[in-house]
Amino acid sequence: MITQDIIQPLFEEGLRNKEIQALLGASSYVVSYWRKKLGLPKTSGASTRKDLDWIAIQNDHSNGMSERQLSKKYGISTKTIFDAKKSGKLIARHFVKKWKTYEQHRATMNEANARYRARKKNQVVPGEDLQPIKELYKQTPPGYEVDHIVPLSKGGLHTLTNLQHLTKTANRKKSNKIL
Repeated sequence: MITQDIIQPLFEEGLRNKEIQALLGASSYVVSYWRKKLGLPKTSGASTRKDLDWIAIQNDHSNGMSERQLSKKYGISTKTIFDAKKSGKLIARHFVKKWKTYEQHRATMNEANARYRARKKNQVVPGEDLQPIKELYKQTPPGYEVDHIVPLSKGGLHTLTNLQHLTKTANRKKSNKIL
């Protein structure tokens, strides 16, 4: 029979319910009963354990480890990590923006657009008359789009013989496949 004299020192050491169950061979109900009777918090989470090295956890977190990875490595719950952040034991990482300013973002996007235009320019055959291609685009019926039979991404050229009209749904379904 488990008495207060036996179980109270185990709670005071900071052992978790499962650890006490294993030591005493008791059920979870018995351990929970004594925890409640002694007026202790419902769970003895890792935040009350003395064996956690919060400095090592902070270093791992600062070096890019996620909460889930910390949880697995140190055998603690993500709630414990959240509570540690809330109490100040663990300092949250700062979010790093990809672009510091709108101008930097625009410059990056302009570079990407320039690369796209250069790639597209190389897919037009030199000396080809672009007027018939423009006419084909103008004559596109409502509900249809101009499609490249061999997609530009697969090495197709932007020539009149490589263009066709397709419905919007058929064009989306075809995507960049060669049929």
